[in-house]
Amino acid sequence: MQTDRVLLRASFLLLLLAQLNGLAIPVFRNPRLALSAHLTGLMNAGVLVAVAVAWPFLAGSRWAKLLRGLFLFDTYGIWFSNVLGAAWGASHVFPLAGNGITAPRWQEIVVTAIVYVIISIYIPTVALTLWVLRPKSIVVP
Repeated sequence: MQTDRVLLRASFLLLLLAQLNGLAIPVFRNPRLALSAHLTGLMNAGVLVAVAVAWPFLAGSRWAKLLRGLFLFDTYGIWFSNVLGAAWGASHVFPLAGNGITAPRWQEIVVTAIVYVIISIYIPTVALTLWVLRPKSIVVP
């Protein structure tokens, strides 16, 4: 089995988007949150590489397609929520990066909702991956 090409391509695309995001930091309404988005994109590109490398161990599972989709949704979604928050100046859900900047209430609600949805999916996705990667049988000497 080989690494998953879809995940590797998605990883490098997210890496490119994060780099472009990094170049654009000064033009965002909240540059501090834009920096956070940049770093989040870089980190999640690495997550996708890790999943692609682990793919030979995941591919045989009935959960494989679901995990691929969830990891793509989670990694791009959390990066996008940070970029959107930086562009709009939403800071309710990002108190450390908020820098005292606020957005209209509806924008704060949209960004907060996206973050909470992504987080509520990302954590179970990682837990399911750990479960799928568990040893299938224990050999007792």
